[in-house]
Amino acid sequence: MLRLVAEVGQKNLVLGDDVAGRVTAHLRRVAWRDAFVVLLRTKDLGYVEDGDVLWVAPQAKLDKEALRALERRADDERRSPLVTRVVPVSWARASELLPLVRGLLGPRGTATIDERTNTLIIRDVGDGAAAALVGPTTP
Repeated sequence: MLRLVAEVGQKNLVLGDDVAGRVTAHLRRVAWRDAFVVLLRTKDLGYVEDGDVLWVAPQAKLDKEALRALERRADDERRSPLVTRVVPVSWARASELLPLVRGLLGPRGTATIDERTNTLIIRDVGDGAAAALVGPTTP
């Protein structure tokens, strides 16, 4: 049944080894994705979509995988080197922008100002939100 629904949705389907069972369904005028989700829920299954591929596995397994991915991302952020960006400010005072920039920083990030040159000095991991906001790095 899952194969049929995936075929209607024109998606590739990958089923984990632990996906098994039978489901009887009679569906009319239902979007293929709605039917797919309902069928998965009947067996406590979930899916991850990656482009045109649907990976189906028990929901508990998918939850563990998502948690591991979050842990890897947090570990990568802890290990990422800090990058310093010096941002000259025009048409405003750097001191007025400082609270806004601090709100964008990650847990390891810092932001200070040089009032003499009206410049923000931002230090954060390379791909942090504040880093993306201010542009290229300084060596």
